[in-house]
Amino acid sequence: MQEPKVERTDPPPGDAAQDALDLQAVGYEPVLKRYFGFVESFSASFCAMNFIGVTRMLLYIGLSTGGPAALFSTSVIVVFGVTATAAVLAEICSALPLSGSIYIWASEAAGKRWARLTGFVVAWWACTAWISFTASNSQGPAQYLLSLMVLFGSDIPGGLTPENPNYRYILFAVTLGCLWLALALNYLPPRYFSWTFRFTVGLLFVDLLLSVTWFPVGVSRTYGFRSAQEVFTGRNNTTGFSDAWAWVLSFYYAGYAPVGYDAAGHVSEETRNASTTSARGIFWSGFASAVLALVATIVWLFCIPPDDILATFDAPQPFVQIWAASIGRGGAVVMTVIAVLGLILSTSCAVTASSRLIFAIARDGILPGSRWIAKPSPQGQPRNAVTVILVVSTLLLIISIGSQVAFTSLLSAGATSMSTGQVARLTRPSLYQRVLVDLLVPPAGHSEGVQEQQMEPWAVGSIVLHHWIPVQPVPPGRDVLSSRVSLHGSDLQLCNRHHGWCVNIRDHLLVGHPRGSMAPSGTGGRDEEARPRDIDMRRRLHRSAVNHEMVKAVAFGADRT
Repeated sequence: MQEPKVERTDPPPGDAAQDALDLQAVGYEPVLKRYFGFVESFSASFCAMNFIGVTRMLLYIGLSTGGPAALFSTSVIVVFGVTATAAVLAEICSALPLSGSIYIWASEAAGKRWARLTGFVVAWWACTAWISFTASNSQGPAQYLLSLMVLFGSDIPGGLTPENPNYRYILFAVTLGCLWLALALNYLPPRYFSWTFRFTVGLLFVDLLLSVTWFPVGVSRTYGFRSAQEVFTGRNNTTGFSDAWAWVLSFYYAGYAPVGYDAAGHVSEETRNASTTSARGIFWSGFASAVLALVATIVWLFCIPPDDILATFDAPQPFVQIWAASIGRGGAVVMTVIAVLGLILSTSCAVTASSRLIFAIARDGILPGSRWIAKPSPQGQPRNAVTVILVVSTLLLIISIGSQVAFTSLLSAGATSMSTGQVARLTRPSLYQRVLVDLLVPPAGHSEGVQEQQMEPWAVGSIVLHHWIPVQPVPPGRDVLSSRVSLHGSDLQLCNRHHGWCVNIRDHLLVGHPRGSMAPSGTGGRDEEARPRDIDMRRRLHRSAVNHEMVKAVAFGADRT
């Protein structure tokens, strides 16, 4: 079958030429067009995380597992952990600004002996995470829309509860519509992506502005604020376990909000001056989302009604009733529309980033049907990868018809897969040959040695904690089917079935096909001749735009060296 022609032009002098050279230096042929700058790179991660939408969706979980004090304290801790992790990932991204990002970074960190196996497993974990995000996040706007029925006195037979099959069918239909709308935006011409990113960022800030002004004013005129003592010292444990254990579980709420700041790395092959721009996008988006999630959390804790009123709310998304109680039914409708648009658009931005990740993974021949998935469109866009996300996400949504609890566990499954891949990139188990500080050696061997060593324990500890919380056991029962362990196991089983693909790893540094070309022909992948076998990540870090002053360089600008 004849492959589609991709419009290509010789890169002009300057950043575009350097970007092309950087890509060719690691054996990749540039096939995606570079439309994005810093704003788009930042927006890709910032919108995918949607700090304000996620905190509202998970607030009830946090209140029941630890209470207000636990939510506040864990959110503060997460700010430091996310900042350190984002700085470390920005350093690595500046050395390897590739769309595959996370699995390629993990493969490089593993060294020659384990590179292929590590890259293969992390690639599947990354696919699991981002596709499950797409499916599960699409249910958020559907719950908001169905909650409006409560405000207008409407209902469905059996009530708006997950135990009601009628409700699950309707929720599935509305969720599917939201999912397809978010995915449809990714089939538009590339010039519209920048508009989508910018509009979504603006909408999220409008949501935040109304949440810190209009919402508190309404609360002050109705049921009143909660006291500072209740917010900063109040506890609530409905788990049946100890208070200390319930406090630890609150990290699920705090840690989930800033998940996804590596999205800027996924779009790096479409970003101009990628080694600097993508790195800054990762750092600033992660830092901003963590801080703003803390701000939103404080607002929610002061503004939610007293427990006796809160217990009477039975809508699928209680915030709709909270808005109605504070700013009236009309205000609740306005805030619901803003929240729904924000969630749909942020899901669309996440699909834009994740489709580039899946394209890169397919380019290395890891996925079934890789040759077709990795074919770019005539405009130089990975639309086949978007189609894969559409099909798989739709199939995942079918789970919600049978068990809402099983589908909800996809949230933690995605977070678990994402954090596991980050652990593979940043930690030093016995199978790895380098410690994190070794990966951050600055140019010419010079090292101030302080910031790098301070970042390592925060980054590794934060990621390990985020991985550990979602995989904790849940009470057994007929309706409780957690997909977290099964998704991890499926990925590892695929790796086992493809064991022949993972052998002979001494001959290749990165993941790919065991012989000859490292990717299907025509997909712009690596080949053995284009990339020296013994090229080392440390050498590329010496050319990194983000060097020994890691946070300072990423934040305030480092010239390309």
